[in-house]
Amino acid sequence: MSDSDWDMSSYSTFNHAKFKIGDIEIQMEHISELCPIDAVALVDGDDSTGLKIWEGASALCEYLLTNKQQFIGKSILELGSGVGLVGIFTALLLPNQKIVLTDANSDALTVLSRNLSNNVPASSPQPDVIKLDWEEDKSNFIAQYPDLFDYIIGSDIIYSKESVIPLLSTIQSLLKPNGKAIIMYISRGKRVDEHFMASSKEFNFNIIRTDFKEESQNQDQVYLCQLSKIK
Repeated sequence: MSDSDWDMSSYSTFNHAKFKIGDIEIQMEHISELCPIDAVALVDGDDSTGLKIWEGASALCEYLLTNKQQFIGKSILELGSGVGLVGIFTALLLPNQKIVLTDANSDALTVLSRNLSNNVPASSPQPDVIKLDWEEDKSNFIAQYPDLFDYIIGSDIIYSKESVIPLLSTIQSLLKPNGKAIIMYISRGKRVDEHFMASSKEFNFNIIRTDFKEESQNQDQVYLCQLSKIK
């Protein structure tokens, strides 16, 4: 879908918002509220959830800012980039690095590209923006990035039991042997969490899950998961 094909009027709650993390300010187009049908459509991926900025995205930006030194000089792949808050923040925080932003939703990638051009100067290095479906063959993607990635990051990409195996398979295929995957997310239920933890071990990942932000009146509990390959 090209920008000319994009119809923002189909999303009644589409708006603009400013995000400030550290000294970095980002202007974002995104959906502030989902249509009721998306609660059902989320299960099969035919939804607009990728157009909304979830709490895990801001939390992941905070983590990247706090731990900036460990990412300097490293290649970074983001899965489920959505409209691009984390990816754009990463590009501004860590210029001149290989950064690849991906999503399976074409509408999200359209908005992501526009948000990217509105926040990252054309004279600056631009992240790659590529469509990537976790359930599809990765051979073409790997041919484009044969060195794989030092870090794979993602926010709120653990959202259903059905998504867990494709997600872990994608991480396994695209992460360097000594690399690390960092996922920030809000729990979508105990069964999903347990399935993710158990499946991670079946994929031979070391996994550490910690509380990143405690639940409060205005915010859900945010968890940080770190995965590395068992050598």
